[in-house]
Amino acid sequence: MTTTMTSELRHQTSELKVVTECRLLYFMVYDQVKDRKDYYLWNHALKSIISIGSNLAEGNKRGKKEQIQFILISKGSIAEFEFQYSLLNIKSEEIPLQIDKIKAMTHGLWSAVRGQMSK
Repeated sequence: MTTTMTSELRHQTSELKVVTECRLLYFMVYDQVKDRKDYYLWNHALKSIISIGSNLAEGNKRGKKEQIQFILISKGSIAEFEFQYSLLNIKSEEIPLQIDKIKAMTHGLWSAVRGQMSK
């Protein structure tokens, strides 16, 4: 296996992990809000989580330049979710840690793709 192929495989695997982490965050939040009355707010927060993972997954199927755009959209969705999460006032130690993990993984993916583009 060539170095380029190995690098691409590592890149795709790390992206799949971040999408999996988004799925986990979705269910963590859903379990906390499913019985609440403020449906519009928590439904929108869940849609923001879906947007994070969906854009990362779609970006993985595009060229590097487009992938950067999808990653940046995902970063915007993370910020959107963080605001919505603050309004939901959920008491959880795990959810903020999961958000931080997704932010770090998304930034790492962005850095890796940017690095590949400059070669």
